[in-house]
Formats: sequence, C-alpha cells, structure tokens
Amino acid sequence: MAPAQRPFLIAGLAALPTVVLLVMNTIEWRTRDFETIVLAYRLAIFLGLVIALIAIILAIRQFRRGGSYKALVISIAIAVAFIAWVGPDAYLDVAELVAGAFGAG
Repeated sequence: MAPAQRPFLIAGLAALPTVVLLVMNTIEWRTRDFETIVLAYRLAIFLGLVIALIAIILAIRQFRRGGSYKALVISIAIAVAFIAWVGPDAYLDVAELVAGAFGAG
C-alpha cells in the first residue's frame, strides 16, 4: 500500500512560519515591555526556522516516494523564502548569544 500523498499539508507547513510572523505584526500587543515582544518574535523566528527545515525535509522525502515535482518546488520555495527573510536576524541573534557565552565583547 502506497503512503498517502500530502503536498498541500507540506506546503502549508512551509507557509506556517510566514503566516505566524505576519499575524504577529498585525496584533496589538497589550504590554509595554519591549523585551517580552522581542522574545516572542525571536521564539517565533527560531521555531519558524525549525519548521521550515522540517518542511524541506518532508518535501524531499515525499518527492522520493513518488510525490509531485511541483509540490516539491513550491514547498521548498516557500520555506527558503522564509529562511531568507528572517535568517540574517536569526544568525545575528545566534552570533550575539555565542559571543556572550564566550565572554567576547
């Protein structure tokens, strides 16, 4: 029995981080604590990067099992677009965290 094809599920998973950040940009934050808002965005970005990588892996696995080439390209394009959009900020946050952990100024 062949596994079920889920190209829309994988593409939706790839699009989820972008949708979450766009929704976060439109909601009204009920706090004046800027650190809380920054922490929420950082958490959403890091989880979004993990979800995007999972979506890429799932899309490749689906394609190897006989999935659609179009679904592969669409899912990977959406995930890579998110990574390119938020990646530089996330990389700077990681670099700051690593530099702080090793005492570099």
